[in-house]
Amino acid sequence: MGKFKIGDKVRVIDADGGGKLGDVCTVMDLGDDGYIVLDGLTGGAYGLYDHRLELVEQPWQPKVGDRVSWREVFVSSFYTKGKVYEIRRSDGGGLFLTDDERNAETGNHQWGASEIATHFDLVPVTLTLEAGKFYKTRDGRKVGPVTVSSDGDTAWDGSDNGYATVFTNTGRANYEGDHPDDYVAEWIDEPAVAASNDNAAPAKFKVGDRVRALVNWGNIKAGKVYTVPYLDADGEVWFTPNGAGGWNDYLSDCELELVVETTPAIVALIEDGQPKPATRPKIHADQSEATAEAERLALAYPGQEFGVFVLADSKIADIVTTQTAVLRAA
Repeated sequence: MGKFKIGDKVRVIDADGGGKLGDVCTVMDLGDDGYIVLDGLTGGAYGLYDHRLELVEQPWQPKVGDRVSWREVFVSSFYTKGKVYEIRRSDGGGLFLTDDERNAETGNHQWGASEIATHFDLVPVTLTLEAGKFYKTRDGRKVGPVTVSSDGDTAWDGSDNGYATVFTNTGRANYEGDHPDDYVAEWIDEPAVAASNDNAAPAKFKVGDRVRALVNWGNIKAGKVYTVPYLDADGEVWFTPNGAGGWNDYLSDCELELVVETTPAIVALIEDGQPKPATRPKIHADQSEATAEAERLALAYPGQEFGVFVLADSKIADIVTTQTAVLRAA
């Protein structure tokens, strides 16, 4: 995690690299090796390395969800010094506070954000640490399982890249202001995701597909159609070309092509239940194509019925001439 992020306000504490001591600038980009691109450097300098900068603490901007305490020494009609309230809602133009004890808005009084910052103090969210649990530090580390001191005052443990000792009732380290070692939340592991290979190509075929061999190999013949009985993890398709008990041979899936088998169909006018196909009907590639044509014709000729007929089987007979021996004169 970098020292700064884009959008941060930073102050120049070492002007040897450019700008002027005390310049307050905006982080525009993060370069390599800690170089920070800045807007607002005196003299038009482009940027500085992060060790020449410090973060400028931004003023608190009250928002819905913040918990606040009344700062004023006097007691108002609705607020008591030191008592904690919550910014419960906003109507877009103002913020409304809720009394924790009564769970009711405090007099339905609408506050501006600057007014709340003037009259209230932000109450930091605190943690009550428990031994044996894991926590997230301000700089994003996972620490734990934590150990709690015998008097319950402090907790400590480390991670692969750091060690943190904090107060158990706040989760904060013993430093002024925010510190990378502060515990900010209980650590919740991301849900486990099953390992996968995003680069793995999906299988080209599946068991039961009809495929045509593109090459000869062993007992497999180019051009012949086979049914896929088994695929292995390497993308090879195994066959038993000679049937049960025959030699097992295989081809790579790139040496096969899928056979898309379709059944031709025609469309015919139906009158009184009798199909009346054209003398030379159009042969559609499959039933779905023929059905689409039947629907088109039905809409074009309302009241007439059009049927789809699929070629279920076909037969052909050959004329066989038998030679007969006949005696003739020598």
